[in-house]
Amino acid sequence: MRSPDADSYLDGPLGWTHQSMQRLLREVHLADESEPATKKQRAGRHRAIEFQRNAVTAMRSAGRRSMTGAVALDVDFTCSERNPPSIHHLAKHLLDVLGPAINPKDLGRQSVVYRDDRQVKLLHVTLDQAWNPSPDTAPKPAGTHVIARPIRDVAEDLRVADEIRSHLDRWPYEDDTSPFHIPVEDFDEDPMPWPPQDGFPPEEAESLAGLARFDQHWSLLRAQEAHLAATNAYLLSYLCACPNDIAGTRELPAGGFEAHTEHAASLSEIYRPLLLTLPFGLPLPGFALASGEWKRYGQLARAALASFLDQWPLFRPLLVPVTVTLLVTPSIRGMDLDNIALTLLPIIHEVLRPHIDPFTVHQLGLTPPVSGPEHEEHVQALRRLRSLNEYSVTAYQVIELKRTPRTPAEGTITLLLGDGIRRQSVWGAASDYLRHNLTALLEHE
Repeated sequence: MRSPDADSYLDGPLGWTHQSMQRLLREVHLADESEPATKKQRAGRHRAIEFQRNAVTAMRSAGRRSMTGAVALDVDFTCSERNPPSIHHLAKHLLDVLGPAINPKDLGRQSVVYRDDRQVKLLHVTLDQAWNPSPDTAPKPAGTHVIARPIRDVAEDLRVADEIRSHLDRWPYEDDTSPFHIPVEDFDEDPMPWPPQDGFPPEEAESLAGLARFDQHWSLLRAQEAHLAATNAYLLSYLCACPNDIAGTRELPAGGFEAHTEHAASLSEIYRPLLLTLPFGLPLPGFALASGEWKRYGQLARAALASFLDQWPLFRPLLVPVTVTLLVTPSIRGMDLDNIALTLLPIIHEVLRPHIDPFTVHQLGLTPPVSGPEHEEHVQALRRLRSLNEYSVTAYQVIELKRTPRTPAEGTITLLLGDGIRRQSVWGAASDYLRHNLTALLEHE
């Protein structure tokens, strides 16, 4: 049993700093500078073998073995080729590559980062299609970057971030760079109407009409950003308050910690139902328990998304990038997180139609210049857009929660739309918040 002095050290800024550095050392960072590929592509298997070989070499040099417990995974893809694969197909293939070795004898080990992709309980994936609105700027190089963390470390980052936030006591005046910040001043989604352009010369009337359209789009964009940022902040607050709701985390020990255990359980009882009923949260049908039910499941999910847009016209059209979060409580049969995305993301693409660069599309929808440099820029922008997957989710995360006695046999799935500009996992945001603010706390000691 720890002494009171040990507890005061471990539960204060100095102890948090030391333990945070220890958790950083347990992270696995992998990078591959080749064009991301899927299993079905011609070079897919060859690249997978090469990726595994390079990953194992990097892990050995860092003294890291395959993880045996639950894992949190952050994946960033950058594609430079035209018409890149969909984000969910890239993620599905990579999660397979990070698991069992394709050639165990060649690698000298049976697996790479983890033994089975069912160990992945938190998954965050981004896809940068190297969209480059300016032809004079060099595109980003292609590649894949991976960060793998043990779930126990992620849960501790979330818990300490919550402690630091309570120490700083800034709510509701969080800095606008804080992941807990809610930009309440931008929540107005009803822009002031522009005066009619009657009586103006045709050229001035057309110019004023264009400015009115732009003002309407800008006001709607700010309102969308504010609402989506609020969803991000609520999700982060929930996970920081209830980190042990995440699947794969250990239950709080008995003994001298009964009060902590009861407090955590009461927080979960309060926050979890609220999170699953956020204004921009959409409960989707639970998992199909029989293989023959998947077709009907897709129809039900599509209908639920369509009704969501009818209920919230604020998101028609989407003028900002979005991060799709899938909060999952598994069925009694369980399910891989990557397979959930493989099923749902194509439906989300089809119904929500989020665009990688909405403002450019807005500009392309206006009357194009007849000639001159602006006409040429317009044509080039349209050509580049057509070479990409224009309508697609470019960031998503899947969070697996523990089953409770109230969870139905088919499990639960809740879709949340969050801000896609920062494109960072909720646990990555907590980790950055912790390390950024530890310095301020130490200075006050």
